[in-house]
Amino acid sequence: QETTPKVIGRKDLPTVYYGDMEPVFNQMEKQQVQHESCQVGADLIDMILEDPGNVFENEVSKKHPNVNFKVLLIKRVIEDASLQQISEELGVSISSLSSFYQRSLENENTCRTFKTQKQRWIMNNTEVDLVLTIPIAPAAYRSAQTLAQQQSDRGKAKQVYLNALAVHAVDLYFQCMEIDTDLAASNIWNPAIQKFMDIADLDVKGIGKLECRWVSPGEEGVSIPAEVRSDRIGYVAVEIGQSLEEVKLLGFVKNGDREKVPLSDLESIDNLLEYLDELKPVNLSQWLHNIVGSGWHTAQTLFESKPELQFAFRSPQVVEKSASADVHVPVKRGKLLNLEWGKEQVALFVELMTTDEPDIDISVEVYPTNGQTNLPNDLQLMVLDDEGEPLMQARANKTENLLFELSGEPGEHFSVKLALGDFSVTENFLI
Repeated sequence: QETTPKVIGRKDLPTVYYGDMEPVFNQMEKQQVQHESCQVGADLIDMILEDPGNVFENEVSKKHPNVNFKVLLIKRVIEDASLQQISEELGVSISSLSSFYQRSLENENTCRTFKTQKQRWIMNNTEVDLVLTIPIAPAAYRSAQTLAQQQSDRGKAKQVYLNALAVHAVDLYFQCMEIDTDLAASNIWNPAIQKFMDIADLDVKGIGKLECRWVSPGEEGVSIPAEVRSDRIGYVAVEIGQSLEEVKLLGFVKNGDREKVPLSDLESIDNLLEYLDELKPVNLSQWLHNIVGSGWHTAQTLFESKPELQFAFRSPQVVEKSASADVHVPVKRGKLLNLEWGKEQVALFVELMTTDEPDIDISVEVYPTNGQTNLPNDLQLMVLDDEGEPLMQARANKTENLLFELSGEPGEHFSVKLALGDFSVTENFLI
């Protein structure tokens, strides 16, 4: 039976009917901050009680010196007390407790402590897929309500509301993991886009857009709307119960090429951090100043680790250039890439050459390893632009090597993709 519609918001705002969202907004009207409860395991409870470095105990309310973050954590997380109960016990208003509790959750030292404990938990439980339950800030509820009020259709208002909560939840998780995001760049703020599309994107700085898809408890899969099946680095499933008492990060999937992804296909949320590290672009301009990230080596270093590579470099057309009287000295680095889950391996080399113009000349080369004289027959090499569209592509067809040459200005992005069968690996670059 449908719930009686209820008008939400200020009187000067358009009338909006939420229907089946009434339980949600009733909870918000009674007490927005009652939904900060975070269900945790025994390891986190032990951490709260031990309080390494007294981080939680030293986080004290300026207005109420008798209130510290450790006291609130014990009462909220361990004793499962409501803020109303804590307010009556400590003699502090709910609004003051809520404000202090949320500031403490977002405090840099607090986030670092939670991050350290989470990493320790992962090390001790490597075979367990972690479903992370996290708090949602009162500001996130207010933001979601404001965005929903901009929609006249009840169903669309609910969609926008839950999309916003999902984005805020993932953003808070990234804050605690010290991953830079640009929440303001999300399309959740654009009422016109939200009216005609189902989008819940979060921009991860320097990497790309991550889609935050909400699911209801009991659902067996996460829906991927057609409009977000491209231009995304991944999709995070966020479970949001109707009471808003639990917001869980269930996991993620890298590709959204299906209308619905079974929850059983999701990777653990912990693997997301490692995946994002892999997607960070290699800053080629830093190579010119001898600043090279891990995994990339000089040809000489790779020769020492893989002597069979020296044979591939004997051809005059691929010998690494040496310094000459010319001021433009090339910089060349390479790395080994495993294909088909380790069944095949190739060496990828990228060489830079500055010019008299702002452009930098770049060559991308691929060679066989492990004593092979030719590349795998079906190996494909692609150079992609910043939107993932192919600029160049070629198939090995048992050739000795593949070589592409291009140029770009500092600040531009491109990617190199190697594909063999159903397996592919992509390296992202920032010039």
